[in-house]
Amino acid sequence: MMLDIISYAQKFAKFTFAEKSFNNIDGVIFSQLPYLNYKHLNSPTRLIDMTIEELAHLTKHTWNAQKNYALLNIMKNSIRYRNVKFLDFTNKFSYGKEQCFSAISLQIDTDNYFVGYRGTESNFVDWKEDLNL
Repeated sequence: MMLDIISYAQKFAKFTFAEKSFNNIDGVIFSQLPYLNYKHLNSPTRLIDMTIEELAHLTKHTWNAQKNYALLNIMKNSIRYRNVKFLDFTNKFSYGKEQCFSAISLQIDTDNYFVGYRGTESNFVDWKEDLNL
């Protein structure tokens, strides 16, 4: 049986990264995070310190808000992910220039960081930018 990222996050929630090292599936989970809505989030902040309202704002208007919320809620309450710190986020969007760029930096632990970039979303500017490439 193949697990999705929510099932994986639940299954490995009780393990720290020291106990089960960072792997490709963790990378996929962190690669989902740039698709969230960070305009209401004060950074830096850890997942465990985020309120339910902040989780709801982060997932509002995302492609699959319910699954994104479920993933964040599991991460917030897991030993594995709860101390991940959201350091910085940028979102540059221009209809005129037909440009979209988003990125987030995360601190996994004292020595490990993750930088994730957002790919194409479901809007005209993103698709037109892709076609122009």
